[in-house]
This record gives sequence, structure tokens and C-alpha cells, in this order.
Amino acid sequence: MRRLVTIGLAKADLAAFEAYEAKVLPLVDRHGGALEFRVRALDGSSETHLLRFPDIEAYDAYRADPARQAVQDEWRACGATASAVEVETVASGATPAGRLIDHAWAVDFAKKWVSAWNDADLERILSHYTDDFEMASPLIRERMGVASGRLKGKAAVRPYWALGLAGDPPLRFELLDVLAGMDVVAISYRSATRGRRVIERLQFNEAGLVTRAEALYCDDR
Repeated sequence: MRRLVTIGLAKADLAAFEAYEAKVLPLVDRHGGALEFRVRALDGSSETHLLRFPDIEAYDAYRADPARQAVQDEWRACGATASAVEVETVASGATPAGRLIDHAWAVDFAKKWVSAWNDADLERILSHYTDDFEMASPLIRERMGVASGRLKGKAAVRPYWALGLAGDPPLRFELLDVLAGMDVVAISYRSATRGRRVIERLQFNEAGLVTRAEALYCDDR
């Protein structure tokens, strides 16, 4: 589910508002959510957030989080106002289904994707994927003992990727190239830690999230 939050800042103390946001927005990840975008009007009069959560229970848990409740006096004192509505994707200019993905968009995505891996930030990595995405890799068979080499859903993929991120030395990816196709982006990179080249093939939905992913490997030559 997605919530579009519109925040009125015309009469707000912006420093106090920013201090509140710095305490509250990190709580979104704690409940399986993600801040998909945060934009502010050029005149500073309003701000808009798009929040994604697995379900209404996760959203309600975020709202009721004790750490969030503890700073509600700060919210009221900052002078901002807010309203939220549940929304759904009707169409997306970034990755329209059945059409060629813009190469500049693909490169920007790839840089953010590689950065999240190099920072070992599992929640940031997972924020690029739908909750029920499918991952295919020979390493799934090798490390997880799954004969098909496939895992479906964040709950299944999370421990597999956490295992990779916990390795010593830590993972280090070097972006080599990015190719864009029909709803698909291929990210070519080198795993400096493992000494192998990888192509990650990612299929996107209309919201710009990955629904299917496949990793292909070869040793450095």
C-alpha cells in the first residue's frame, strides 16, 4: 500500500520541522516501509512524501511506534500541517509497461543500486523491489541449498542477501555498464571482492520497482 502525505509548511518553523523529520522518517524502514520520494515546493510552502508499506497493519504500526509518539509535541510545536491519502499507480512516465526504459533513468537507478550494495544497506537494496519479486541466481543453489536457484518474495530473499553482506571482506561492486530494454535493465558490474563479473537482469513494473531479477556470473578473465 502507498500513502501520499501532503505537508503544509507556510506557517512552519522549518528548522523544527526538519529536526522532527530526521527522527521520524528512519522509523519507516523499521516497519518494512520505504520513502519512495520526498519533494518540496520551490516556494517552500509545502512538501510531499510517498510512503510504501507492505500492508495497512505495517502502516498503523509505524504510526503507533513509541519513538514516533514520543516526538508528537515537537510535531505540534513546529507548526506544520499534514494530510494523507492512500494512492495507487495509474501510469508512470519513468518505466511505462511494454515500452523502452529511458537509458538515463536506468543509469541513475544502477548507480543507486550499486551504492546501496556497497554501503551494505539491506533495507535500501530491498526498497528497489516489489514485496513478491522473484530472484534467480546460481548462488541461491550454492548458499541456500535451493535446487531451483530461485527465491520469491522479500521474506525469502532477505536472509540470502544478508548472508552475502555479512561476508569478510565486505562486498564491493564496480559498475561497468548499463543497458536498457523493454521493461528491463541489465546492470554489468564487477565484484571486486569475489573477482568475478556479473550481469544483473532486472524487470520493472509501472512504478519503477523490480518484479524479477536474475544474476549471471563469470570469473575475471
